[in-house]
Amino acid sequence: MLAACSDREETRRLETQLLDAAGHGDRQRVAEVLQHGIDVNAQDVCFFTPLIKSAQNGNLAVVRQLLKAGAMVNLSDKGGYTALMQAAGNNHPDILEVLLEAGADPDRIEDTHGWTALIWAAKQGYDEAVRRLLAHGARRDIRDEREMTAADWARLEGHGTSLAILEASQ
Repeated sequence: MLAACSDREETRRLETQLLDAAGHGDRQRVAEVLQHGIDVNAQDVCFFTPLIKSAQNGNLAVVRQLLKAGAMVNLSDKGGYTALMQAAGNNHPDILEVLLEAGADPDRIEDTHGWTALIWAAKQGYDEAVRRLLAHGARRDIRDEREMTAADWARLEGHGTSLAILEASQ
C-alpha cells in the first residue's frame, strides 16, 4: 500500500516538534505532542533530548513537565553533556536544583574536555550554581583533561567569589 507519510515519518515529525517546543519553553505544545505517545526522551541527530534543550535554555516549567512525564535525567548528547551540565554552564541554578533533586549525577564527566557541571559553573563564575552543586555533593577534586579542578578554573578565569565558595566548602 502506498501512503503519503509513513508512521515513522510522522513520529519523527512529532519528535522534532517536541524538541523544538521544549527548547522554546512552550509547555502547551510539549503537552500536546506528548499526548500522541511520543517518547519524552526523543533525541535529535546530536542526541539532544527535550530535557537537555529545556535545561540549556532556562525553561524551568518545561524541565519540571518533562521530568514528570518520565524524562531520564542523566541522558547526554554526543559530547556527553547532560541537562545538568547545560543548566550549570548557562547559569540556571533553579533548574540545577530540580535536576539534582530528580537524581542528576553532579559528577558526570563530559567527553570533550572532561568537565563536570561544577567545573562548568566555576569556569563561568556562576556562584549560585557552584553553591547548589556543592550542596548536593558535587566533588571538587575531579580534574579535567588539563588536570584542572573547578577551583583551578575559577582562579584562572578570575572568578574570586566562585573560588572562595569552592575553597570554603573543603
